[in-house]
Amino acid sequence: PAPAPAPAPPPPPPPAPEDVRFKTTYTTGDQKTETVTFVKGQRERFEFQDMVLLKQHDEKRIIQISRAANTYLVAPEGAPSVSVAAETGAPPKPPGVVTITTTIVDTGERKVMLGQQARHVKTMIDKQPMPSACDATKQRIETDGWYIDVPKALATRPQGDQPASAPAVCLDQINATHNGDPAALGFPISYTTTIIGDDGKPAVVSMEVTEFEMTTLDPTLFEIPPGLNAALNPRELGKALSDLAVLLHAAADKGDLALELRRQVHQNLHAVQAG
Repeated sequence: PAPAPAPAPPPPPPPAPEDVRFKTTYTTGDQKTETVTFVKGQRERFEFQDMVLLKQHDEKRIIQISRAANTYLVAPEGAPSVSVAAETGAPPKPPGVVTITTTIVDTGERKVMLGQQARHVKTMIDKQPMPSACDATKQRIETDGWYIDVPKALATRPQGDQPASAPAVCLDQINATHNGDPAALGFPISYTTTIIGDDGKPAVVSMEVTEFEMTTLDPTLFEIPPGLNAALNPRELGKALSDLAVLLHAAADKGDLALELRRQVHQNLHAVQAG
């Protein structure tokens, strides 16, 4: 009899998911804020309260969405920013020298966090202006954090074009010194940063990633949802938020949901006006 055919080789395993989703909590004093970040190839999505920010690096554009106002605004990547000098017409001040020293220390401590091997790293940035410096502010920033290796989706995501800016008020020469290995930092899972300025009073900000997963994300998360109204400029987006705030004021007696939504709209409106 003929020999039995060899069994077919098993199919190759499916590729490991490379997209990333993580939730982050920031704490300053008694104030807490949460953001959710999604990364897929050249696209990113950030969710903060009512607002959604889409970065479509392949299209070289950024989209800001207000879900409550059902409105979105499209802006090009690398839009120019306006400096204080451009607004006031003030000429740049004579340059001096500012020394910035960055020190990175891997403590050698390791532990598993959110299913990932994390390392304990401390950093210190010390900014010291020389007597002739235009920018005379002293600052010390100390960060105590836990980091993991940067996931592929985050390591390869485009940084986008840096926005063009008008001439700055201060044109000091920056003398930068680095001690330690920057590769030890990686992707932060949690940290506490203490900032000490000229007055010596510390300002403390903490960050913690509370959810982290490597997954396969739906591409539609990074597209403009159908049915939204397009704002032609930031003023139109601000008007949409303002109109919604008026409606919510009128409906404030209908329960806590309207009150919470109204609070978020006021915060978003303030952010748009400030921008």
